[in-house]
Amino acid sequence: MKKFMSFLLALVMCFSVATFAFAAEDVAVMKAYAFNSSEDMRGYKNTIESVEFTLSDVRKNDVNNGDAWDISATGGNKVLAWLEDSDRNGLYEAYITAKGEYIYANENSSYLFMGYSALKKISGMNLFKTDKACYMESMFEGCSSLNNLDVQYFNTSKVLTMKSMFKDCESLVSFIGLDKLNTSNVVYMNSMFYGCKSLVKLNLATFDTYKVTKAGSLGFFNAANEISGIISLLTPIMFVTIKSRSVTSIRSLYMGASPVR
Repeated sequence: MKKFMSFLLALVMCFSVATFAFAAEDVAVMKAYAFNSSEDMRGYKNTIESVEFTLSDVRKNDVNNGDAWDISATGGNKVLAWLEDSDRNGLYEAYITAKGEYIYANENSSYLFMGYSALKKISGMNLFKTDKACYMESMFEGCSSLNNLDVQYFNTSKVLTMKSMFKDCESLVSFIGLDKLNTSNVVYMNSMFYGCKSLVKLNLATFDTYKVTKAGSLGFFNAANEISGIISLLTPIMFVTIKSRSVTSIRSLYMGASPVR
């Protein structure tokens, strides 16, 4: 109970600080999405093959003309999104653009790309700032066609939950910068890599799990009879950290992905 109350307090503080910071600046912040949302781009999530973050003062697509969506947290067309099918293959390229230097993730970035089953590529991640994000549950869950994912620019120092963050990314072969994720405040990692059956290399030695209380189905292997190889992925320190710090649930810890070589 004490740990749960600490988590709630941290969550409230995270949202309060992030909201105040965004309110004090005229920055381009993306909106938050519900897990079952079908608004704007999410209405086309099964037919979007690429997403690109861009910065531009020139808007070739306009909300008023009906060929773009305002996906800003506070409105005002600070962040726009639109779709194109340049190769006419029936799948769309999605563009997310803003003026200024960066596009900021919402403090609640859960479900952002959840269910984008045709998505093969996300580019321009260096323009996508996650500094104020507190919540990344299921952020990429179900991106079953995504081969590689660049998270090297993610600032996750305020993130409290990464539950199911990469769940069922079954074509995901590798990450760029996974070792740079700051997990020092993360409490929940349930099913984080569950279903990532194509991963060929995964090094979590840099993960700080001091505050993690739930890691059930963290997910590295597809079936119980394939879990023996996972021990080689974890340094002795990492394994001890998971077992002896705050983790209270490690049930099915290694289920959900193919044997990592």
